[in-house]
Amino acid sequence: MKQKQKYLLLIEGMSDAHCARHVENALSEISNVKKCVVTLEKGTALVEADAPVAAEQFADAIVEAGYVFAGIK
Repeated sequence: MKQKQKYLLLIEGMSDAHCARHVENALSEISNVKKCVVTLEKGTALVEADAPVAAEQFADAIVEAGYVFAGIK
């Protein structure tokens, strides 16, 4: 049985719920990502995946959406 991978991403530049949805949608399109919950107030995204996802994939999706990837906690 596969173990789910969990990541807590740090994101800068989100200012409202629309921003949070935009980031959520971008991250959800990454291969193997099954769930993504963005918390605007904390500037974070909790991502669950069925297989490991490279930090670069998260960074690319976030930057392409127009925000700043500040790392993985």
